[in-house]
Amino acid sequence: MEQNANKIFDFIKSLFLPRKMAKHMNMSFLLSLVILLAASCLNIVTSNTRAHKDVEKILQFPALYDSVPSDIVLTNENGETLPKISLENDDNHKITLDGQTYDGPSKYLKSDKNGVYHGLHQTENGNIDVTVVIDDNLASGYGNVDKPLYVEFFDIEGYLQQEKKENTDYILYVLTLDNLYYLFNLDQVKDGKSTKAATNSVILETKETGELKYYLPKDESELKLNQYGDFDTTLWTRLATSEDVIDFAATTEAYENFNGKDKLTFEQYSLMINGIKPAYRHLKNLSNALYGGVISYSNLQANEMEIEKINTSFSEFQTNLKSAMILFNSGLLKTSSLMVSIVITLLFPFLLAGITWIMSKSFVMNRFRQYYAICALCFGMTTFIALICGFFVNYTDMAFALLVIASVYYIVATFRINTMDSEKNNDDKDKKEERKEPIKYSKISDDTTFIG
Repeated sequence: MEQNANKIFDFIKSLFLPRKMAKHMNMSFLLSLVILLAASCLNIVTSNTRAHKDVEKILQFPALYDSVPSDIVLTNENGETLPKISLENDDNHKITLDGQTYDGPSKYLKSDKNGVYHGLHQTENGNIDVTVVIDDNLASGYGNVDKPLYVEFFDIEGYLQQEKKENTDYILYVLTLDNLYYLFNLDQVKDGKSTKAATNSVILETKETGELKYYLPKDESELKLNQYGDFDTTLWTRLATSEDVIDFAATTEAYENFNGKDKLTFEQYSLMINGIKPAYRHLKNLSNALYGGVISYSNLQANEMEIEKINTSFSEFQTNLKSAMILFNSGLLKTSSLMVSIVITLLFPFLLAGITWIMSKSFVMNRFRQYYAICALCFGMTTFIALICGFFVNYTDMAFALLVIASVYYIVATFRINTMDSEKNNDDKDKKEERKEPIKYSKISDDTTFIG
């Protein structure tokens, strides 16, 4: 019994300890491949287990997202409530853009009226600012691909750069002909970087050097209030740096032509001018300005989302939308994780084993399958440990670390094995192949006499 336990313990050690791994270096190529396939499956299990949780974290739903009531009132500037919205299905749908007719999306939005609709809901824990923009004439992927996809009647720059109020969550939905765009809690620059994208250039105007472009008004003629009570920075034409200041002061003549003089006194107007700072600017394209926040109506329907719920129960609309977005993005995450897993556990070990074999043919291990076997063990054992860590850490975050750790582990293992006594580590099969043919004697003559 004790002897069997020792054998099992020795076998387990041989899977982890570099020198002990030598006993497995001659296992078949097929078995090594099976180990790596199993490791790849473990990686996929690790990723899929946390996919929903990771996606919800990535999407950054506001804390009060689920607190929006069913009967929240959204109105436009004329006091009109949210129009009736429906999702149409037509495989022969045509759209006309810039005088050209194209085959349109089979699932598309139809609204009784386009516009910007806004509502504010107050709770004990804070406020929820909801904005819904509808433009069923705006379609993506048709006509001139260089033409920016932009809602002309919505001041998206003013919305994104408005002063964020304390204890307030912001929710934005933009419904176009074929897609739903969304953004939570605005997008503002902190410490020179966007709060939504890792790289400024995909969401903001930048110079060739990658630095942000800043703008200032050249004079008072470029000062106008937007619908959020701030100066409309999209009208400013003077290129500046983040440290530049304006070179003019408020005048009564300009104030008389100011579009916000019925809202601001001259003193308030002057204070606003003195407080002007260089402004950055988002790229004039919905897919950039609302970076990453887009899902087609086809994908919404595929994930059991009914867009019409927005008219009957806004809270149910949000609940269904949240589930659909998580399911859709979880599918994308699982697909990307599958590709990463294939690279890490199937392709990379094959290349790594091949490179080390070419560079180390004269050592104890001199065959490709030997290096591949040790590589399979190292990556397999590392993946097993990663499976446990995967319940606590995002797979995508630890994928690179897994690759580095497994590679270093493999290099150490091959070094330890290749510095062992070659005669001790060659298996019986190799010894038989290397054994010389026995000397054969033949009879010369029957009368031959051997002396000595």
